[in-house]
Amino acid sequence: MLGSQQDEAVAASQKSALRKQLKGARSGLDRTLQQQAADFAAQTIMQLPEWISARCLASYLPLNDEFDPSAIDSAARERGMSVVYPRIVGPGTLEFSHWTPGEPLDTVQHGLQQPRQSADTQSLSTIDVMLVPLVGWDRQGGRLGYGGGYYDRVLPTTNALTIGLGFECQRVDALPKESHDQGLALVISERQLYRFAV
Repeated sequence: MLGSQQDEAVAASQKSALRKQLKGARSGLDRTLQQQAADFAAQTIMQLPEWISARCLASYLPLNDEFDPSAIDSAARERGMSVVYPRIVGPGTLEFSHWTPGEPLDTVQHGLQQPRQSADTQSLSTIDVMLVPLVGWDRQGGRLGYGGGYYDRVLPTTNALTIGLGFECQRVDALPKESHDQGLALVISERQLYRFAV
């Protein structure tokens, strides 16, 4: 047991160093490349068989230099899909609520914006595709988040197709892994689609 705890502590420390490194790499990306990546991701996702049958998309509102999913959100709305966004409702706890561009938002920790408390929520069981923000990802579909564990708690409770959006500069061979870490079914970068066995 002690060895396992030590392994987890080492992994947590390694993740912290990686977060700093990968955030730095992402912050240096050219704005043109970021826009091209957003367009490529939207075109790619619209060709997925899972997208064609989807009725509800869970997206996210990007913070700072995160991969921007707004072109995907627009494509979903054009198809008549519901689009929902994460809202922090407690320590490590998310729910997904409806929001339309132009509606007011609440600003919470670290400047993160989210739908207001009065927004209608969507049951996790009815979400078909979930876009997942990330700091890093690896060749096995492992995801490095921000350390709050929000998505690590959500992902095991949904049957949605989980898609990470990340730049190639955020990809590593293998991430340090802790017992609670959840993988992704797909990642779309500015260059290609990666599908993983999860």
